[in-house]
Amino acid sequence: MTPDVVTRCGSERSAPSCADAPARVDAAFDVDAVFAYLHAHLPLLRACPPGERAADKAACEIALLCWGVSRNVAAWTRLHALAEPMLAWADARLRGASVLDAMLWQPARLPMFALGDGFLTALGYPAPRFRAAADAVRGGGLGRHSERSPYQALEVAFGEALSGLDTPPSPTHWLAQAPFLPLLATDDGYAFTHALFYLTQFGRRPLPDDYIATDVHDALESGIWWCVWRRDLDLLAEMLLCALFTAMPVTTAMQTGVALLRACGRRDGHLSAWESLPAPRDATTRFFQLYHPLLVAGLLDSELVLRATPLTDPPHAPASVAVAPGTAAALGIAASRERLDAIRAERFEDVLAARYGADLVDAPPQPADEDWRIVLGFVRQDAWTITAGVAAQLDRARITACTRHARRWLETLGPVVAARNAG
Repeated sequence: MTPDVVTRCGSERSAPSCADAPARVDAAFDVDAVFAYLHAHLPLLRACPPGERAADKAACEIALLCWGVSRNVAAWTRLHALAEPMLAWADARLRGASVLDAMLWQPARLPMFALGDGFLTALGYPAPRFRAAADAVRGGGLGRHSERSPYQALEVAFGEALSGLDTPPSPTHWLAQAPFLPLLATDDGYAFTHALFYLTQFGRRPLPDDYIATDVHDALESGIWWCVWRRDLDLLAEMLLCALFTAMPVTTAMQTGVALLRACGRRDGHLSAWESLPAPRDATTRFFQLYHPLLVAGLLDSELVLRATPLTDPPHAPASVAVAPGTAAALGIAASRERLDAIRAERFEDVLAARYGADLVDAPPQPADEDWRIVLGFVRQDAWTITAGVAAQLDRARITACTRHARRWLETLGPVVAARNAG
């Protein structure tokens, strides 16, 4: 377990009691704090009317959190008393009459309901009535005519396997193409992480043979930096979970991501991803805006403890290959050395401070490569920052997967700019 990042709020890590919980979300990265926070809002959840989708989703995700944390015997022993009333609520919510009706009128919701049912069943909450209804809907084929997200087929297969059903082989997901996440949309990032959740059964099995682990790790490396610079702490926590679930060697990006989650958890409740949202009308709306980053961070905390991940070890450098002679000249980098050197003078620590404020006193280690700068350029949409990062990698005679994607982008830049100027 990595030592806590020192912030101006102090470095002590303590789990709040239930009496503390209603107003507290500080130290929110701690799994004990997350359970206390959710338990404190249980009256709010119980008041949600039948059929409210946000509450259905929260019930499924709370069941997932409990199922995931139950692997961590020490944490589950501490938290089981808090979990029981939440699971009882989720059981009633996800197997009630409104859900059975929804399976008939909106069968596309069955995958999510089946996931919740699977998690609850695995935790010792069987529901033969729900299973009989779900089997009837599946048998009629009513739930197989929608594709609400790129990973739904994997989600369906995982949910059905949790429920004890025989499932067909999962299709190969596009993550097998080793996507470069900084050029994609946020929804693609969630498709990537969720696919890894289901393919690895949340870290309970290795990646299938159709996927090359090093390619997945390359995508995660740039994806973690992407989330760091965008301050998307919710997706960052999911990326870090996927790094653990796929046995990714520890990198500076991973160390930085975990350190920032801890620091932001103390400063603003690990909720900065939602700062730009409009002020909520009521406490219920606010809860549904905020709970998901907390829930994912709590699961990550539990997994870090369970796996005793040595995040204080020297980081693993991304794989590299030799640089072909003349590459710098071909990219037009050599003629811009003075300008690039000025950009490269921007320090990693200064960028972190600009993105996250001065509360982060103990900065994560300086990265050994320039992938962080390349991804920063994509987030800024600044071609010069990208070029500076690529130039630094070329100076070191090494190219990572991130650098290869950036080189292809730079090679495309000229024709696109020329076409724009011609118009």
